[in-house]
Amino acid sequence: MRSIKLTLQQKLFLALGIISLLSVIYISSRSGISPLSPPGPTTVPLPAKTNPPQNPQFEKFQISSVTLSPSFSLPSLPETLSVYRAQTAGPDYLTLASDMARYFQLSPSDYSKTTWTNKDGTRSVKIHYENQTIAYQYNPPLSSASIQKLPQTNVEAAIKLATDLIKNFSEWNNYSVQNDQIDYLQSGSGEYVLSTSEQSDIIRIPLIENMGDYSLRYTNQNSAPLTLYVGPGDTIFKLVYIPRPYTVSPDPQPTVVTSSENILSYVKAGQVQVLDAFRESFSQSLNQPVQITLQSVSIEYHFLPQKQIVAPYYLFSGTFRQSASSSYEQIDQPVLFILPVVDL
Repeated sequence: MRSIKLTLQQKLFLALGIISLLSVIYISSRSGISPLSPPGPTTVPLPAKTNPPQNPQFEKFQISSVTLSPSFSLPSLPETLSVYRAQTAGPDYLTLASDMARYFQLSPSDYSKTTWTNKDGTRSVKIHYENQTIAYQYNPPLSSASIQKLPQTNVEAAIKLATDLIKNFSEWNNYSVQNDQIDYLQSGSGEYVLSTSEQSDIIRIPLIENMGDYSLRYTNQNSAPLTLYVGPGDTIFKLVYIPRPYTVSPDPQPTVVTSSENILSYVKAGQVQVLDAFRESFSQSLNQPVQITLQSVSIEYHFLPQKQIVAPYYLFSGTFRQSASSSYEQIDQPVLFILPVVDL
């Protein structure tokens, strides 16, 4: 066999190559990676599939215990309560806003079909389709000299102003003031902040629609459908109206009330629906049992779009905490939830 003669330089390159190969084999054996196997594909875990809530407004939850506060008691109810037929319907914002502008003696704006103003632009009515509201605004700042000369309003005068106002609009004939939700505010840098009756210069008067002897809650929002901000000189500085997004039949259907003996057992079984809570923290609790403390209960009507009816519900107010050991989870947090008064 013919021998191959290598130069000194070639021998050196060959020796370095062998040393490099042996180094790779040694390191790979220490790390558990085979140098002879090609690298496999990188596996990226897929995000877990989540089903969107069918109705994010109401979510059921698990209850491990129910505690009643000393002041809690179920209301006395008649044998029957009315259930109303309803139909989803978009409000006629233009007509409603035009009627409001006429009351405040405003004219259509030359620049917007959804705005009405006075000559100097200090008062306006605007349709806000993005949040489904109609708002009246009195624009001068409360710090202006003319405003400072006006006498401060008081809650009795503000309530009378609100009750007199609603008499001028047929849509508000069955509205009433929520006396327990009145707030004292203080103006500053364009925003109203909570204050005391002594220091406030604005009183916020919420009004809610009634169905007979009970209030009607718009289940797509928790704000009052009509809110007045009354300031110095018994002047309306702001008004926000949320038109009802459905019509209600004037002919109610009497329906038998569920026995109150079973109500608390339904609550304990988690057959209630969450209406309001600190959503971010509460949504984390839905898959874990929670401890409930009931503080009060009242009756109010709700619109059920899937059934196209307006029906009476128990409205429970209380607090919840997760049944866990974490100190954060042991903090009591407010919650509102509802349960039908009648069999739906």
